[in-house]
Amino acid sequence: MSKTPHPPSISCEILEGPSKEKIYWTGPELSEGCLPALFYFSISGEESLTLDPFNQPVAFLANENLRVFSFTLPYHDDGFDKSKAVDLWVEEIENGCDIISSFVQRVVDSINYLIEKQYVDTQSIAAAGLSRGAFIASHVAA
Repeated sequence: MSKTPHPPSISCEILEGPSKEKIYWTGPELSEGCLPALFYFSISGEESLTLDPFNQPVAFLANENLRVFSFTLPYHDDGFDKSKAVDLWVEEIENGCDIISSFVQRVVDSINYLIEKQYVDTQSIAAAGLSRGAFIASHVAA
């Protein structure tokens, strides 16, 4: 019986965005200048990059010359029960709170910040996600 190889261990770093948003990233050092970038959304920013199986796309790209950036989805940060995040999204939306637009705007502002800092090649940007992260990625891409 053959064994399935384990994905590589991924570590990540944290940058602070323009609105104090934590930007999690992995890949070549920032001092290497502009590189292609993937913005990947799944759960918390750190877990999206480091926790198997959520980080499978990140692990697949680990040996490529690009950076992967991630942000913590609403209600997936410390202090919240992540298993209740979907319920909290529903509650906020039912109460008329537009948590999606405000989060997407902070992400877009952070992407523009990363471009200004010359960490991201503007000709090679992609967005991806898992579950609600894919929903967010489509909004960011739009």
